[in-house]
Formats: sequence, C-alpha cells, structure tokens
Amino acid sequence: DSGAIGVWSALVGHKLVVANTGNCVAALARNGEAVVLTYLHGAWVPSEAARVRAAGGTVLEDEDGVPVVGKRLAPGQGYQTSLVTRAFGSFDMKPILIVEPDATLISLQPGEDSCVVYGSHGVWEFLTPQVAVEQAELALRNARSTDPLMAPEDMGACAAREVKDHVHYLARKEGAPVSDLAVAVTVFQWDVLCPTLRCSRDKPSQF
Repeated sequence: DSGAIGVWSALVGHKLVVANTGNCVAALARNGEAVVLTYLHGAWVPSEAARVRAAGGTVLEDEDGVPVVGKRLAPGQGYQTSLVTRAFGSFDMKPILIVEPDATLISLQPGEDSCVVYGSHGVWEFLTPQVAVEQAELALRNARSTDPLMAPEDMGACAAREVKDHVHYLARKEGAPVSDLAVAVTVFQWDVLCPTLRCSRDKPSQF
C-alpha cells in the first residue's frame, strides 16, 4: 500500500516536456533565474483540496499545521493521511489520491537555458528553486573550467552532487534531519568545441 512520487521529462527538438505526480519539483535555469516547470500536488493547493473533498476525502492539519489529505478509517480509528494529493501506488487511498500527472511544455532558448534541476521533497525543505539552480550552475562552471570537454552526463552528475551537498550543509547548520533526498540535473550544451566536431546550436547535447 506504499506510494511514490515522480517527475520525468522528454526533449523533442527545442521543446522540453516535463510531467510530475506529487511534490517533486523541476526548475529550469534560464539566464541564471529559476523557472519552475512542475506543479505541487498537496492539500494546501485550493484546487487539489476541492478535488480531494469531492472524492470523499478530508483536509486535515498535521502537527506542524501543514494541510494533509485524510481518509476516514473505521469508527474510532481516526484517519489515514498523505502529504500529497497525487501519487503512484497508495491503493488504499484511492480514489482520493490519483496518479494523473500535470505536464508543462516549454520552448528552450539556446544560450539562455543551461540546465534543469529535478529534486524530490527533501531538496525543497532546505532550498528554493533559485538556490538550487544557482548551485547547479556553480558546479557546471567549475566542471567546465576543470575539463572543457567533460561529457554532459558527467557535468550533470557534478551539478546534482553540488545541490545535494548544499542540502546537507544547510541541514547540518540547522541541526535538521535529511530525508527523501534525490537530485538529477539535465545539462544543455548549446555550443561544444571538441577536436573533431563543432556541435550545432540546433542540436543540444543533454543528459
């Protein structure tokens, strides 16, 4: 009866499709600014709360005052709760929780869009999307200065590691635990120079 959340993407030419279910976030770095490409699926979102109630669920508050989804159990047994309103699995919470994703289609801008940071809930407990893309771009600059011919997937791994390290740094500083921490970074190389090939600006490399 356990559930999962997710975010995924597809690159078609200069268009990027991003879809998500749950509270994962994808943030595009455009000219150094974060552009959020995902939707949060939680009971604090008015449209999601209305859908939950229409499906027979209840919106409650957890011990921190955060709205959560509630499904009434047998009399006297209280509620089963979920932080998200959409998830894979969690079959005992259907049809209150649904799996249907929200999707975003965006046209990429050559030379302006450097990467996309994808993160699970644990990332955003400590970072804003803006801080996440700044950390990723810092790692990309450092990687390129160290190895100008580094492959996009290796640069993406460096950027993801930098974001995760920054989460752990802030968590230690705050004395807070870290959980549900997953990061991936897509890197776009619009103008790559290598010994035998100059890659076209019209065909970005990506991971």
